[in-house]
Amino acid sequence: IVSLASWHPATPLRDWLATQLVRDYPALAARAGGPSLAAALLAADRILPILDGFDEINTGLHEPSLRHLNTATSMPLVLTSRPEQYTVAVRHVDVLSHAAGIELDDLTPADLATYLPRTTGRTTQDSDTGIWQPVLERLRHHPQDPAASMAAQVLATPLMVFLARTIYSDAPGHNPEDLLDHTRFPTPASLKEHLLAAYIPAVYLHTSPTGRSWNP
Repeated sequence: IVSLASWHPATPLRDWLATQLVRDYPALAARAGGPSLAAALLAADRILPILDGFDEINTGLHEPSLRHLNTATSMPLVLTSRPEQYTVAVRHVDVLSHAAGIELDDLTPADLATYLPRTTGRTTQDSDTGIWQPVLERLRHHPQDPAASMAAQVLATPLMVFLARTIYSDAPGHNPEDLLDHTRFPTPASLKEHLLAAYIPAVYLHTSPTGRSWNP
């Protein structure tokens, strides 16, 4: 994975990638009577570069950068970008030729209902209902409820779902209905901060052979 923020399309992509590889992995600077090992690996298509952040290139360079990728580069690659900047660039040049376009969507309550119940066998205290079911019911049937709406907004990304799953599915003694406590978490930022802060203690509690909680 390499950030495109420092690339200028006046520099051939392979040359720039070789420089980035040597910077991050000095051992690839080794030469055997020819180009660097980094350059040799790139020439042999033994590296698949993930060019991250097309949108972070200087705005005036979006079009020449895309033109360079299409006309001067034949190597396999993955290009990531925010949709808006990519859309503007392709209107004046062309799409990334011979490439499949994939756009990531937010996770929906239906996605959560498919995934989260499978991550644990724990049930609520007063019934055999899975611990995630009360939360999922609120998200599904009361989307306008402020707490449900905010939880759905926060759990729209894989990272937040992973944190929530680790804290509530994997670690005992935690109730995912906490996510719907609008008094405790009045804003999306406060709920995200809770998930980030609770992750490490939950991991240590889950993996500790003594069952003791982690103390920072």
